[in-house]
Amino acid sequence: MDIVTLHTGAQVPATALSHTRVQLAILERSPVFLDELLAWVRDREEPSPEAFARLQQLRILDETGNIHDVTRDIVLASYIGSGGYLTRVNPVHG
Repeated sequence: MDIVTLHTGAQVPATALSHTRVQLAILERSPVFLDELLAWVRDREEPSPEAFARLQQLRILDETGNIHDVTRDIVLASYIGSGGYLTRVNPVHG
């Protein structure tokens, strides 16, 4: 299994990175849900029921409704800024 180092220092499986990036690209079509995901992983703010359902549908959440640590690491490394000033960045170190 290939391991990738994120610019945050976290190490994640390459397959998880690839899968999560696709999920995030889909989620970017619904910026409100993306904002709620970021608020959840950054500040532990619970998402709205609608956002929660969308995150489960995209399998960003596991079967118990939690974000896996690897997914959280990838999300945190993939964006800078917040709200209208959100920018997606390459999460991979180097």
